[in-house]
Amino acid sequence: TFGDPVTIRAAGSGGTIEVNGQNTGSDDATVTLTADGAGTTLSADVVTVGNAITITNGLTLGANVTLDTTNSGGEAAGAPITFGDTIDADAAANDRTLTLMAGTAGDITFTGVVGGSERPYTITIDSANDVTATTFTVGNLVQNAGSGTTTLNGALTTDLVAGVDLTGTAFTINDTVSTSNGGTVAITNSGALTIAAAADMTLDGAFTQSGGGSVSTAGDITTTGDTITFTNDVTLTGNVALSTGAGAGTITFSDTVDATSAGTETLDLTAGTGNVSFVGAVGGSTRLGDLTIVSAADVTASTTVTASAIDQQAGTGTTTFN
Repeated sequence: TFGDPVTIRAAGSGGTIEVNGQNTGSDDATVTLTADGAGTTLSADVVTVGNAITITNGLTLGANVTLDTTNSGGEAAGAPITFGDTIDADAAANDRTLTLMAGTAGDITFTGVVGGSERPYTITIDSANDVTATTFTVGNLVQNAGSGTTTLNGALTTDLVAGVDLTGTAFTINDTVSTSNGGTVAITNSGALTIAAAADMTLDGAFTQSGGGSVSTAGDITTTGDTITFTNDVTLTGNVALSTGAGAGTITFSDTVDATSAGTETLDLTAGTGNVSFVGAVGGSTRLGDLTIVSAADVTASTTVTASAIDQQAGTGTTTFN
């Protein structure tokens, strides 16, 4: 236990730090771990009372570990948690987990690649303000709360059925998302969800967006016969293709769909033997470019559809425009 700010440093090319017992920063103690050589191995938790935690060099998880700047919720605002380099498990087969609690005001920054050598089993962000990350390879990624914006600037890859489950205010996805072994993607955003053109998703499970916040997207989504659902209003910021493949996965828009520039952004939908459903107006505020339904069983538009052209190439059921 430290009562004042502390920096533990192992200098030199062979410098390493091994943490085998909990480090607690009380009073105004920040905790900084700097190992210039092989980095830091954490096999125990690090906890502070609303003060920052910084791990400057590469981090290896030697056990299931929690980093907490909220003192188990006693300091709700928390403080930043910063990783200055890579994060890996000691061995992927050990199923190491990393839980992060930065509070409502603490940012979490992943500067280096996560799971580039040995992927962690689960990374859970229990609380944070802004979260910024680069490339992630993990079993699954969970965020339970976020008061700011979570920005994923690198490819995100998961290999567990839990996939990606993000809950918070705003999310910006700037690179690809891939899941395997049935992995789903669920994003619950009360603020804006922004999906860049480079952020195509290739999923072995369903995609679900909800939470009441708007969606701006230019990224494609492809699943293996699993549903694609947008619960809230969608604005196309580029040409978008959504595909559930040849199987029975449905594509559902439960709110409005609009273009950014009238008649410019296109929407291609491939539902195979699944249905396509538009619950809200399509192009009601800003007309879509071409709307193409490559394949579907039933297609239902519950209200108005406004697009430069509407092209249905195949349908095994009934197409209804109401």
